[in-house]
Amino acid sequence: MGQELDDMRRKVLIGEAVDYVCRVKLEITREKIMEVERVIIPKEVFTSPFLDGTLEEKMQEGLEQGRKQGRKQGRKQGLKQGLKQGLKQGLKQGLDRGAEHKARSMAQIMLQDNEPIDKICRYTGLSSGTVRKLSR
Repeated sequence: MGQELDDMRRKVLIGEAVDYVCRVKLEITREKIMEVERVIIPKEVFTSPFLDGTLEEKMQEGLEQGRKQGRKQGRKQGLKQGLKQGLKQGLKQGLDRGAEHKARSMAQIMLQDNEPIDKICRYTGLSSGTVRKLSR
């Protein structure tokens, strides 16, 4: 493990890093953070007991943790939306099938009573072809 930095040296290093970022007007990106690590901050900072590993390792750990949380949240949200959509579609299909079944049942009863096909179509909403098939 590297040497611990005293508070004064740590403040100086942080100040130099901030000055460097401001001087070159860096947009803070992963690459720019790595540049600050290379140019300003000595390796002993990244091997102090306060940090387990380098800044690069910490960034990777943070990215992976963020990805895991994002996947977990995405799965949860996707499951919730899928369930809601599935229930809605299932209910609609069930109602449609029930209405179709009722119309066919009514048509069969009307056919048994020898009602004309055009009347059955008017009352049930079924096509004449469907009613003809039911009459066979």
